[in-house]
Amino acid sequence: MATGMTAVAEEVIYEGTIQELTCTYYSKECPKNDLDIYAALENDFVLVLPEGKFFLLPNLSPLVKARHLTEKVRIRGKQDGSSIWVENLEVKQNGGYKNAWSRKRQEEGGRPILRSKIPMR
Repeated sequence: MATGMTAVAEEVIYEGTIQELTCTYYSKECPKNDLDIYAALENDFVLVLPEGKFFLLPNLSPLVKARHLTEKVRIRGKQDGSSIWVENLEVKQNGGYKNAWSRKRQEEGGRPILRSKIPMR
């Protein structure tokens, strides 16, 4: 039996930005002019909501998250505590949202979901 994700995981949609985990956790503003340095040294990234609450995105590759660092995004997935198991990641462009990553598309491409230990249903 898999542990970690409960049977009561809730389907959610959140809008926010992708930010560095360390800066977010310690409530520090990472310097914008040294963003590449911070991104290279960071182990993971999180979704930060406008009010400051943040969520881990454990089944989304850090490379995908880093690609969209500081961008406005919309995440759809299943929330389990402080984590969201991502189904879709969309990036805000030209007043709307464009699909940037989906679990279904990645699985159809024959690539395993990176960092995921629990299968999505």
